[in-house]
Amino acid sequence: MIDQRGYAKVLDFGMAKRLDEEQRLDETKAMLTHEGQVVGTPTLMSPKHAVGKAVDHRSDLFSLGVVFYEMLTGRLPFTGDTLGDITRQICQKTPPAIARFNYDLPQELERITMKFLQKDPDRRYQSAAELTVDLRNLTAALAQQQVDSIPVEATQSMVRVVSHPGGSHMPSAADIQQSDILLFAAG
Repeated sequence: MIDQRGYAKVLDFGMAKRLDEEQRLDETKAMLTHEGQVVGTPTLMSPKHAVGKAVDHRSDLFSLGVVFYEMLTGRLPFTGDTLGDITRQICQKTPPAIARFNYDLPQELERITMKFLQKDPDRRYQSAAELTVDLRNLTAALAQQQVDSIPVEATQSMVRVVSHPGGSHMPSAADIQQSDILLFAAG
């Protein structure tokens, strides 16, 4: 999606598929993911997802961490020539430190990103609300400092977070268009 300012928005992680109305009912039933089945973009999968184990919302947070890492470094945290190589990296390797590729970022942003990418879901962010607290704290810290190494545009991208506590309603079109970072957690 392109917003009113001309910025591209990533609205899903490549796991969605549009269906015509006539196909929707039958194909939706046929496309249900079965236990042990792996579906999705390999480089975005959490360790449990990559090996076909049961996943929860923390797997989505892991995938968001992959996107953060790539945005901050210009490279994926887990790569390989084959699906097996990628899966092994996701399940066993810690990605290289972000500072290795981008020295100008605050250490707290690296800490946040690496927390997303913890192999153990219990050590990862437990909710989008928990992540929102850390991002808002980072925003407040950056606002209090004169950080010449971070362009204003990058700081503003980190700053704008819209969340809907409790996941009681979907974000509006205006929320999506006006937000650089939109966190939405259902339930």
